[in-house]
Amino acid sequence: MTGDDILTGVELLDGAQVLLTTFDDLESYERAPMWPKSHYPVAIPPEGITALPGMNTDQPIAWINEYGAGRSFTITIGHDIDTFRRIEFIQMFARGVEWAATGEVALEGPDRRGERRFLPWPYYAHAG
Repeated sequence: MTGDDILTGVELLDGAQVLLTTFDDLESYERAPMWPKSHYPVAIPPEGITALPGMNTDQPIAWINEYGAGRSFTITIGHDIDTFRRIEFIQMFARGVEWAATGEVALEGPDRRGERRFLPWPYYAHAG
């Protein structure tokens, strides 16, 4: 679990292929000590949090799409340092960018064994 943001009511364009979703649980907002935080650009409807679009439903947090000869990879998480440190996020981010740039995915998961666990970005060949 991280303290990352979930965008509510994301509207996907035709052709989008969702790669990852998360359940946008109303209870997690109600239990939060302070939500929204001052940096969150959230307009809460007069009816309250329950009226936010997509509440209590699966929300897409990563997807791809193709537009003619172009490709896009979208990920809506990564605002929280705890998310950005997770191997799964790092792998998805790097592989998504690789797919958008080349149309193929060849990157393996990062090797974080031994001294490599201290690298600021695990795809770097050598630190130091």
